Amino acid sequence: MSLRKERIEKQGKRKGIARFALLVVATLLVMGILFQIGSNMQRAIVRFNRDIKVVEYGTLEDRFGGPAVVMNRETILTSTENGRFENMAKEKEKIARGALLGYFITDQGKIPIRAANSGIFMRQTDGLEDTFRDLDIQAVNGDTFNLKTYSGANDALQIIPAGTAFGKVLDSLQPTRVLIKLPGEDFNLELKIRHQVKLFQGENSLGKAYLLDVKRDPDATYVLLEFDKFSEELLGQRKTELEVVFNSYSGYLVAEKAVVEKSGKKGIYCANGEEIYFKPIELIKIKDGLAVVDGLDVNDMVVNNPPAEDILNTNR
Repeated sequence: MSLRKERIEKQGKRKGIARFALLVVATLLVMGILFQIGSNMQRAIVRFNRDIKVVEYGTLEDRFGGPAVVMNRETILTSTENGRFENMAKEKEKIARGALLGYFITDQGKIPIRAANSGIFMRQTDGLEDTFRDLDIQAVNGDTFNLKTYSGANDALQIIPAGTAFGKVLDSLQPTRVLIKLPGEDFNLELKIRHQVKLFQGENSLGKAYLLDVKRDPDATYVLLEFDKFSEELLGQRKTELEVVFNSYSGYLVAEKAVVEKSGKKGIYCANGEEIYFKPIELIKIKDGLAVVDGLDVNDMVVNNPPAEDILNTNR
């Protein structure tokens, strides 16, 4: 074979190898591009279908409510004979021990009525002062909250029969107590005596109170609570509706379904651009479909419907 022909054949082989190499490279490049496009589309679809929200800081509460009875240390003013009462102290006026409350007027004349102790004068009585004076919670049932109140004699012109209540003095130095009826089936908290709670009447906060006693029946739980002071907000009220906050849990609020477990650790998937990553957290409380957690940061984007493992970028 001539040298010229041999060179031509070698050049042809080199060109063939080069063309084949280019074809392989082009094929791999196309496959890489298609794979990247597919991955991007998959991530876009995944992210499009994700329920992603900015995390919020908040509080969950163990809050229960029900009918309540208000109790204070009360000294009743009772007539010893028929007559009328002409009050000198105003309704709900703070009075000192020995202060002149008014005169009890009989056919024989005026009898001055003075306060046996300091406190708050109330002309209005309800007939339940003695009933709740020394309450035994073990004797409490649903009927306790259906007891009828009645007004004593509170008209200055009204003749007050002997033995009838015509006023009372509330000891404002003694903390107010409340007896509350709570749901039986839904109330499953473990309570300890002197456990501190918060009390609310509607939207109005009444302050702190402490658990004195509890009675659990199949259909209701009865709790006896004592304020840390005399409650002027409940002054003049015997029956009302109250709400009790037994526990508060503060932290970042997320959907309960957002909390997952991975490699033995509880955590939440967060989104950062196209990336979805696992972030370990401390679970504080789960209640009513929400979870309070610690370990997140302000403005974290939480994935409320966590994705499947095979489409995650979990390097973080």
